[in-house]
Amino acid sequence: YLVGTWMKDEVKQMWSAVYRGSRSIFKMCDTNMLVEAWHHVLKWKFLLGKHNRRLDHLMHTLIERVVPYYALKTPRQESNFEGPDIKTKKHMAILKRA
Repeated sequence: YLVGTWMKDEVKQMWSAVYRGSRSIFKMCDTNMLVEAWHHVLKWKFLLGKHNRRLDHLMHTLIERVVPYYALKTPRQESNFEGPDIKTKKHMAILKRA
């Protein structure tokens, strides 16, 4: 199944980074991977790994904890008091490979 479905040349070119040589640096990021990484941060840093089944709790956490955290994080990064975010790290890694 794997070889017949996902290993065909036209399909491999869509998901394998090996075939992405002609893409610009801004197209190289794997969006799903970045979203999943941010979800991990949200769940473990802000929701403390707890299962969140209530939308009001999630909204409260986003408004009261996440937004203020990132509102302060951005100026700290711009002033070089804190390291780069996931997107910037990914772009730096791509530049190193180029």
